[in-house]
Amino acid sequence: MPHQSIRHQNNQERLGNLEEELMDTLLQDEPIYPWNPAEPEADAYFETVESEFSLADWLGSEEVTLRSQAFFGQLDRCWESVKRPTLETQLLARFGRCAPREWLATIAQQAATLLPAQLSPADRLVQCVEPLLSQWARDDLYIFARPLVYAMRDGSTQEVEGVNWDELSSVEQARYSMKIACYALETLKTGEE
Repeated sequence: MPHQSIRHQNNQERLGNLEEELMDTLLQDEPIYPWNPAEPEADAYFETVESEFSLADWLGSEEVTLRSQAFFGQLDRCWESVKRPTLETQLLARFGRCAPREWLATIAQQAATLLPAQLSPADRLVQCVEPLLSQWARDDLYIFARPLVYAMRDGSTQEVEGVNWDELSSVEQARYSMKIACYALETLKTGEE
């Protein structure tokens, strides 16, 4: 029990000291920051503060130019050090358990090379998966791409569910590959914006 009374006394002393400091701050003659900058008295306060720190001495200075270049150079180095995940890494994270790694790498590579090309969305989708689905006729691949292209035009994205690749038929593998390609192209497109 004696420890509690000592703690209680210490807390009372601290509280008394804080109250005293607060009263001193409130009653001092120095102007306090105006809470409403629209009040006429606030203009005088801001003019006083601005006069204490003048940037006019710095405006023509080479020092400002050199320091700003150094500052922005440091910012650029910071941003460069942040590694953005590659498209292949993103596809592996999203579909690595559902599709073969080689397929994801090929789709990522194809999507990256096709995005800047002046192609229709259907052409992009077909050309993304065409190296993987060479056994399919090009017209068949366009049939698989059509529903995805319509969804892309509407701005809606189709959710790509997880599957077991080995249990899919060749038609389902082709459709799933198209969905992955669609996801890859949309990811690249949103990354550029």
